Amino acid sequence: MLLALGLLVGTPDDTTLRVPAHSAVEIEAQTRSIIVHAVPGDRVTVRGANVEVDGATISVSEDMSHHRNHNSPTGPIEVTVPSDARVELSSVDGDITVDGASDRLHAAVVDGTTRVTGGGGRIDLESVTGPVIVSDFHGTTLTIDATNDSVLVTNATGTISVDDVNGSITLRGIHSSSVTANAVNDHVVYEGDIAASGRYDFASQNDDITLVVAPTIRVMSSFW
Repeated sequence: MLLALGLLVGTPDDTTLRVPAHSAVEIEAQTRSIIVHAVPGDRVTVRGANVEVDGATISVSEDMSHHRNHNSPTGPIEVTVPSDARVELSSVDGDITVDGASDRLHAAVVDGTTRVTGGGGRIDLESVTGPVIVSDFHGTTLTIDATNDSVLVTNATGTISVDDVNGSITLRGIHSSSVTANAVNDHVVYEGDIAASGRYDFASQNDDITLVVAPTIRVMSSFW
């Protein structure tokens, strides 16, 4: 079904909305995984969740009444969003998977895997427990804050900043002039370019740092 913007949809059936440019899409789940596809266009399509519209903000949420009735959907919440949308994702006990990645994406996971493919703008990811995996990011800024699992970034450009307390940080195929990777209790691996005018900061308090760069690169290190 195709709905005019501004209506409230109270059932977790398939829902399609035509939205204005640069709309905000907020998706929240307690026990289910979230899958997001970012594609060109002006429509938001939601499968398996409730939808509420307030101006240019679309809120998608898990239908908790099914839990009370012991008739909870078991599949993921699946949402297709415009590439220019601002997307906010929140999952307590489920994975988050984003394909294409919108120009502005923020995702926070308490317990689950975070997997993001693509992206051409700014991406901010937060994870308490569960690995964070990012591939083919070619945007402006990628920021990852993890606590209890590993971070893997492959084939990425733009400004990259990763902090991880109890997991490893691995950055491979990186083409960036600004990279920061700080680990506390695990190792850091960096394989990528070192630009002449770039800035690169790598730190691990309790493990090794491995840099795989061109042999002509001079690396300066400090210990504390």
